[in-house]
Amino acid sequence: MGHVLVPAGLVGLLSDDAEHAVDSKGMFRAEVAITSTAMEIVLAAVVSAVLSPASESESA
Repeated sequence: MGHVLVPAGLVGLLSDDAEHAVDSKGMFRAEVAITSTAMEIVLAAVVSAVLSPASESESA
């Protein structure tokens, strides 16, 4: 069980390349197999980016 907060708006959450559902309060559940006493788990929050009209015209 975990919690994620992102001000830009969460699109998705990945842990070790597996996608996880996040509820409206930012809570998610992910099962992780513990295979050693020291291991790395990668979490990636995918956020939406909203560009202002000025930003969009500058990048074009």
